[in-house]
Amino acid sequence: MEINKIILCLVALVTSLLFKACIEDGDYTVPQGLGGEENLKLKGILDSIQNNQLELKSIKDLKGLYILGKPPVKIVSNIVVKGYVISSDAKGNYFREFFMQDAPENPTAGIRIAINLTNSYNKFNVGR
Repeated sequence: MEINKIILCLVALVTSLLFKACIEDGDYTVPQGLGGEENLKLKGILDSIQNNQLELKSIKDLKGLYILGKPPVKIVSNIVVKGYVISSDAKGNYFREFFMQDAPENPTAGIRIAINLTNSYNKFNVGR
């Protein structure tokens, strides 16, 4: 019985030392540059749309380019499509694709985006 108490104390001591070793520093402040890089890219895209360097299309407009029974249309200009991501490949259920819709609630159009990228949930989060 006495040996069990000693072993329990040793396990508790080793565990507490391991938890202490996981902390590199005691700084628990919130990072200041959280998301700034993405906002700069977005600002650049919005400026390009205003300067007519990029074209903003809705998902419905983009889907309207495809005519049933005809070959797919090759898009050669730079366009921007605004939408909300509604899928995630975080659990491996989607492979090199994600889905978007035009509104967060009561959408009227949706589209599947095929990309040559795995783990796209890191870049295209649900709801973004």
